[in-house]
Amino acid sequence: MSIDIDIIKARAKNEYRLSKVRGEAMISVRIPGGILPAHLLTVARDIAETWGNGQIHLTTRQKLAMPGIRYEDIDNVNAALEPFLREIEIELCDVQVEDTKAGYLAIGGRNIVACQGNRICQKANTDTTGLSRRLENWSIPALIISKRSSLAARMIARRRQWPIWELLAWRKCASLPIAVSVAAPA
Repeated sequence: MSIDIDIIKARAKNEYRLSKVRGEAMISVRIPGGILPAHLLTVARDIAETWGNGQIHLTTRQKLAMPGIRYEDIDNVNAALEPFLREIEIELCDVQVEDTKAGYLAIGGRNIVACQGNRICQKANTDTTGLSRRLENWSIPALIISKRSSLAARMIARRRQWPIWELLAWRKCASLPIAVSVAAPA
């Protein structure tokens, strides 16, 4: 059976990874800080059972990966990811997403990984999950931009908005490290 799909475009536009199995991909769901509302696990289960191979992989980078997604089901899976985009990216992380039914806008390199911080740990002094969610707002736009000049301009603009902590952000498309500032936790 021949499938008319540009998997390179689907991979570059969304959060899909090619699989060893011909005609299948894996979707990864970003969970900044590693904490998500419990009912979203049901959404992930439904996606894995309906369009995937019934398995969910908890990655070391605090993502949920659902393998076995057929290429022809990518549009359906993107629409089913709407609760993740709405509740995690928009409501928790304040990321601007234009179309929640279109899936993730870019293949997200690394998820922002964090311990549970002062939400659970007695010795922690920082809300690391909250910080990772604020950083998500910075990292998502950087993943969407492909031109060097646009990326540098976006990162510099972000630096002016968040003048407190300094981070070094290394990007494949930038030849030099760029210092980016983020707001201190409240």
